[in-house]
Amino acid sequence: TALAQQQFNEEQLQLLEKEKEKDNTPHITNLNEDEALSGVIHHLIQIGENIAGRKDKDSDPAICLSGLSIQKSHAIFIREGDNVILRPGVVGAKTKVNGQSLNGDRTLMHKDRILFGSNHMYVYYDAASKEN
Repeated sequence: TALAQQQFNEEQLQLLEKEKEKDNTPHITNLNEDEALSGVIHHLIQIGENIAGRKDKDSDPAICLSGLSIQKSHAIFIREGDNVILRPGVVGAKTKVNGQSLNGDRTLMHKDRILFGSNHMYVYYDAASKEN
């Protein structure tokens, strides 16, 4: 029907707009052992502070993670212009960047691998980078 076609077209337009925003905004994308499950989850890093952590009734982080090893405020992405810094959210929050423990502020580079807790693996994409 015409209504169903219009809804489909609007959904496709929204998907294209989201893809365009992702291409122009620093973001992280999930990695998984199963190739079909990699690249499914995308989190855009907005200007300012973006908390990554566990969602509960008192907190609603920009990047929601779950699991026993994830803290409420596990890590903080700080975006200032084209620079993105990753900072531990709380003492003892297990985060690694390219296999190294995150103990303080770290400026992220294009395609850095980030592990939150024991099993949330992401890759960072710098929208300003010309490399894919």
